[in-house]
Parts: sequence; C-alpha cells; structure tokens
Amino acid sequence: LHANAGWAAEVDHAGAGDGGPRPRHAFTWAARTDVALASRFTAIGELYGENRDRPEFQVGLRTAVMPERFLVDVSWGGHTAAEASGAGWVVGGAWTPPAIF
Repeated sequence: LHANAGWAAEVDHAGAGDGGPRPRHAFTWAARTDVALASRFTAIGELYGENRDRPEFQVGLRTAVMPERFLVDVSWGGHTAAEASGAGWVVGGAWTPPAIF
C-alpha cells in the first residue's frame, strides 16, 4: 500500500488579459495498492485527486518482462463521477538499471 500527499502550484495565463496571470494552488493526494497475483504479474489500483474534487482512478496489470529490470503496465482509468469524461487506457514501462555503486 502506498500513499502520498503534496502541493501543486501553477500559473493560469488564460486570465492575462484581465489583470495578469493568476496562480493556482492545490493540495494533491494519492493512495495505491499492488497485489501479487503470480511471480511475474501484479494487479495495481490507485485513487488520486486534488483538493476536494471527485477523485480519479486507475486499475491495471503489471508484468515483469525482465524480473527486477523491466516492467510493463497496462491500466484503465477515469473519473469516479459518472458524468465526467477522460477515461482511457494507458501503457507504461519502467526500467531499473543495475546499481552503479
């Protein structure tokens, strides 16, 4: 189980014509779990969000193509609000090189 919290700061340049750029600040959070299914397969699930907005989610499967070196994830995610758009598939990879020291 993984959890984190943070703070995001952005500048909104869209409002530059009516008083200049506006800073936007948001509290961010995430909670994730990884569940081993077999020696090379892991189920992953994550909830994350900003401030008090409805959270977003991702669920997927990770496989170890080269154990402890190269992992591939396939996940599907979206919003917990049924009327929100943005659901979709994501494919990702993670390479862990050998230790230098």
